Amino acid sequence: MSIQELASLAEVLGVLGVLASLIYVARQLRQSTVQLRVAASSDRLQTFLQFWFRLADDPEFAKLWLRGDSEFATMDEVEQFRVVAFETAGLTVWSYFFDLHREKLLSDDRWREHLHDIDGLGQREAMRAAWSLMDICIRNAIY
Repeated sequence: MSIQELASLAEVLGVLGVLASLIYVARQLRQSTVQLRVAASSDRLQTFLQFWFRLADDPEFAKLWLRGDSEFATMDEVEQFRVVAFETAGLTVWSYFFDLHREKLLSDDRWREHLHDIDGLGQREAMRAAWSLMDICIRNAIY
């Protein structure tokens, strides 16, 4: 075998090695993406459960949260603060899910569920107050 033939063989073997490496990297990326989606799904479930368990485990807070729907203006300052803090945490979680959706780690179906949830929660007086508070914070951070 001549040197020219050996060089050609080495080049072919090099190309095959590069292809094998690319296939390996693609598989690793796919597995990583699957793991990220599983983690996002787990985060979503944990957040959902924490929200509802908080309301289910604390009858006093559940009453307060329900009052925040239509009686927000009549609540005292501490009650308003507690409900707005809870609603603000919900907005932060919603923002997190928006980021997951944008990164293609949350399916369109799950994202539509979150849009539906935030639309319903957005009708609450307390949620509108929380949204205003976040808007003020964002504006102050930007400017």
